[in-house]
Amino acid sequence: MNLATIRILTGLFLFLCLFFSVWPGLQLINRVYPLVFGLPFVMAALTTVFLLIGCVLFILEIFENRAGHRQIENTTQDEN
Repeated sequence: MNLATIRILTGLFLFLCLFFSVWPGLQLINRVYPLVFGLPFVMAALTTVFLLIGCVLFILEIFENRAGHRQIENTTQDEN
């Protein structure tokens, strides 16, 4: 996968997280039962969404760093 595809997929994922965190999408998960680790379902679902956002942004950072290092290596090889 190239970096542009990963950025597009990350943006789509963040848009979906936004959709499920505010009014129209929140209605789908807005219930108390079942309890998940003692939390109401809506709070557990939102916590899961926030943890997934952190993981996806971390993965994006890894790909961004790899792409940046490749550009630096190519630049230094061209100068020699």
